[in-house]
Amino acid sequence: MKKLLNYSAYLVFTLSLIFFIFSVFAYFFFVVPLQSYELDASASISEGSIGVDVNDSALTFGIIAPGGTSLRKVFIANNYKFPVRIRAISDGEIEHLLDYPITTRVEPGQQATIPVTLVVPDNSSYGNYSGKVKFLVIRDK
Repeated sequence: MKKLLNYSAYLVFTLSLIFFIFSVFAYFFFVVPLQSYELDASASISEGSIGVDVNDSALTFGIIAPGGTSLRKVFIANNYKFPVRIRAISDGEIEHLLDYPITTRVEPGQQATIPVTLVVPDNSSYGNYSGKVKFLVIRDK
């Protein structure tokens, strides 16, 4: 009987160890980003003027009146031999004004266009708003 208990304990330990190793592998393989890109984001909310910015290294929305919107597009190419997910995360005082897809799937050798829209509510306070938008590249299944 004692030998059977030792065998059962050994079996449970071995299976637990295998499960743990598999979980760690899956975490690093499917969750930890392969790359990340961070872009500055900024906008000025003001009345009575038009702002245009053709900057391609930041998400600069220019001058927007309350009730207005502005669209910027981010292009990301998948040069990996497997599909990836692009996960967008924003922060800063501009965060609550931004609308974008949280995740976008990109097939190998393809390019994705990720729209980032600044939506200014009618009751927004005038001023300058800034922050960051980070795009994480994660291996997809």
